[in-house]
Amino acid sequence: MSIDRYTKIVLTVIAVCLVVLVARLVGFVPVAHADDVGKLQLTSSDPGMGVACSADGKYVFVGGARGIARSEEYGRIGSWEKVVKVD
Repeated sequence: MSIDRYTKIVLTVIAVCLVVLVARLVGFVPVAHADDVGKLQLTSSDPGMGVACSADGKYVFVGGARGIARSEEYGRIGSWEKVVKVD
C-alpha cells in the first residue's frame, strides 16, 4: 500500500496541528490573553477598537477609545506596553 504525496502532506499538517495543541495544553507554548495588555481595559464595546500588525507579525498594536498598546515581540505575554493612554 503506497500513500501519495497529497495524503502525506495532509497527514503531516494534521500531525503538526496536534503537536501544537498538545504543547499549548501542557504549557510549552504560551497563549496571549486579553489581560496581558495591562490596565488599558480594552473591551469589545469600545467604539473603534482595532488590532493591527506588521507584515511579519512582529509588531502588534491594539487600540480603542482609551488608548493604544504595542507589542514588539509578536504579541507574546509580557511584551505589551502602553503607547498612548487617554484618561
